[in-house]
Amino acid sequence: MYRIAVCEDDPRTAEQNKTAACHVLDGKGRVRRQDYDIEVFHSAAPLMERLAEDPDVYQLLMLDIQLDGDNGIELAHFLREHQVNTSIIYITDHPGFALDSFPTYPLEYLLKPVDEGRLAAALDLNLTTCAMNGGEDY
Repeated sequence: MYRIAVCEDDPRTAEQNKTAACHVLDGKGRVRRQDYDIEVFHSAAPLMERLAEDPDVYQLLMLDIQLDGDNGIELAHFLREHQVNTSIIYITDHPGFALDSFPTYPLEYLLKPVDEGRLAAALDLNLTTCAMNGGEDY
């Protein structure tokens, strides 16, 4: 199963990001809870706890950069240092952080509100990469 984590401190935006990803995946003939699942986190701490339990649980993280009291890029640096090799899409209101994100090897850097076309392209790339790396039939 293909698993995505959305980490966004604003509940409304988190739901919009989740809905956009569901719309893209549903449009590709995938069925939620059968072919994919998406979990939402409103802060970095619970996401980090989940990844500490199972570093390979998610194939994709959709991270806000400015989280309440945290920074998505700093979170990604921490995850990379601890060999959490999931793909990352940053979703933010702030284009100025783009260069700071490069050392974390993001799959994409999207501005809010999410452009579904760019999200779809990033999901296609991630699904293909996961399948090529010996993952399940994503």
